[in-house]
Amino acid sequence: MLNLIYALPDEPTLPLDPSLKPVMSLQAAIDQSGPGTEIRLLPGRYFEKIVVRRKRGADGKPIIIQGAVNDTIIDGLVNPLCPSMNRKQAWCTRKHAGRDLRGMRDNAVPMFRLENCSWIEFRDLSVVGCWPHFLHIRSCDHLTVAGCQIVGGKDAIFVDDATSKRPSHHILIEHNAWCQDPSGPADALSDDPSERRLWQEWVWHQFKKPPDKKPWAGDPRWEDLRFMNGGFVVAEHMAGSLIVRHNQMRFAFNAVMLMTYEDQTQRRALDPADLGDAPPEFADPKQFLFNYDPPDPTRNTNIEIYDNTIEYIRDNAVEPEYGATNLWVWNNRIRNVHKAWSIHNNGGGFWYFFGNTGAHDQVPPAQVNEPPEWRKGKLTPRKLGGSLFKLLYGPPLPDKPCFVFHNSWRPRGSVMNDGEMRHFTHVNNAIEHCAPALPADLLCGEARFARAFREGDPFNYGFVTRIPPISDAAANRFDADVSSGVDFPEEPQDQGQEQAGIKATCVFDPARRAEFALDADSSARGAATFLALRAHLDWAAAEDWSSDAPDAGAIQSDGVFRGPIFAHLPNQHYDEAPRLVGLEPQTAGLVLVFSVPVNDVVPNGVAGIILHSGERVSVHELKVRGRRVFLSLPAPVDPNAVASVELPHGFTGGVDAASLPMTSWASIIPLTLLSDLGA
Repeated sequence: MLNLIYALPDEPTLPLDPSLKPVMSLQAAIDQSGPGTEIRLLPGRYFEKIVVRRKRGADGKPIIIQGAVNDTIIDGLVNPLCPSMNRKQAWCTRKHAGRDLRGMRDNAVPMFRLENCSWIEFRDLSVVGCWPHFLHIRSCDHLTVAGCQIVGGKDAIFVDDATSKRPSHHILIEHNAWCQDPSGPADALSDDPSERRLWQEWVWHQFKKPPDKKPWAGDPRWEDLRFMNGGFVVAEHMAGSLIVRHNQMRFAFNAVMLMTYEDQTQRRALDPADLGDAPPEFADPKQFLFNYDPPDPTRNTNIEIYDNTIEYIRDNAVEPEYGATNLWVWNNRIRNVHKAWSIHNNGGGFWYFFGNTGAHDQVPPAQVNEPPEWRKGKLTPRKLGGSLFKLLYGPPLPDKPCFVFHNSWRPRGSVMNDGEMRHFTHVNNAIEHCAPALPADLLCGEARFARAFREGDPFNYGFVTRIPPISDAAANRFDADVSSGVDFPEEPQDQGQEQAGIKATCVFDPARRAEFALDADSSARGAATFLALRAHLDWAAAEDWSSDAPDAGAIQSDGVFRGPIFAHLPNQHYDEAPRLVGLEPQTAGLVLVFSVPVNDVVPNGVAGIILHSGERVSVHELKVRGRRVFLSLPAPVDPNAVASVELPHGFTGGVDAASLPMTSWASIIPLTLLSDLGA
């Protein structure tokens, strides 16, 4: 039975209803909570800092902190844009907060600090003024943040496991809206850039460079904006199973950052023998230092980032730093992002970018108006953005395959900048470059497919530097892309790539360009080549996967490209219970796909599916094969028509024939586990 507790706000907006019991402070409610407790926040403003340690719910019985977005406000009381403040000393707070946030880089006072917690959910909260973090998480698992509207925060949700021996895992972030820049309307859902200083006024370098460096020292126009050099979700050295889906992220420096701990003391200059064909400055220790040590392959694993809207980002949409393994980024909508994916100097691999769409239809006025003396001798503005993949030279580099396929882009710049990659496959993508109408047209930049293919850069082998291991298995592959780039496909073909690449003048239907739709005569129609993922070699799954999608790009004639379904990679720090990650049609009914294998003992009980129409369809028979559960139904069912699934309780599974109970946590659609329909 649900245990209900009411939390009293620090500033109530309504008189207390005497019939509500028990009522206590939010901290006291959390202290008294246990598995199955719902803490219902009463209307008002909450600004008490909360510490949660060793608090655990259970699978199916989480501790829920439940708000009502418009009525329950979590207020960190911090305004980092106070005009009178000195950001090097203190942060403006409301008077009755009783403290200042000093330095803000020491993570001293997040709104919620969670340590050694599990099965806790934060739902439907309005969050404002929480700097540096709304949630600071360490050594936690099975946390959920859903339905919240958040304005502000350096790292709104920060997973801090750099020194943790029990790193966090299984964190779900879904259906939230986040706006980092608090300078405009206090509305996390707003997509209007006109009043956001991050877009209109602030120069890219202000977020990155310290103010004591020339030529900015003493310049009154300079603002130290390093307090915004973060992201909506920042995970540092967590174990894995981070799911970021169905969110809106706007007006921020970054969206999602994944950091594997790097021992900075091990950084050193590139060995001269390893420089190879990379530019000479990469061997200059005053400019670049590298870490030859590979990242820990058990950290930042099993990352799923999908179906998000990411707009007006001054740096990167997704940025793994130093290393990530089994990183899946698919079906996201990207617009006006400086560089969508920053993958330079990263080890790991098993990266999959597919079904994403991206466009650049604005440049930040702040960069256009950058003071000329800040441009380091450049005559034109810098950092106008609009490219897709950020690369560099030097270690670490991936040691497992990486795939980029069936994406649709309308970039301002090139798909890839100068740099190197290994184990990299780039096929079946549709790219329509923005060609400048006038020489002074800053909206459209260099309409090249990839600057990395310039003569003299042997990008086709991926061995620009001479850093071992160097093998044929690490070679890159570019093919069957469709592009309007001025260098396409001639320059890639000069290096043995893009043999099936197609030059196109107009890739997308001009009337539906914003939807990335292809017209009947598009060169991308029927241009896709066969693509396969081999079991255990190209991905973590025990089965092969192949694509029969005919068209290049993310949008097919029957809808958005359907790629492979996520497969969990084993991690020594934690186990994975069977989790519903996909649906597949079949002629006799429907197939449920789980993240790990399901044991083939089918429990007794009734099963059914609920359609969006409200109709319930009974399952005639259940069969298990690997990570798939086959549902025999009276007729085939479109996966898109399924609202929820009911299965008998008792399914187990996991890696290496483990017997973990099937979980409904983070299921792609509601999954109910029952012994019978009356349970």
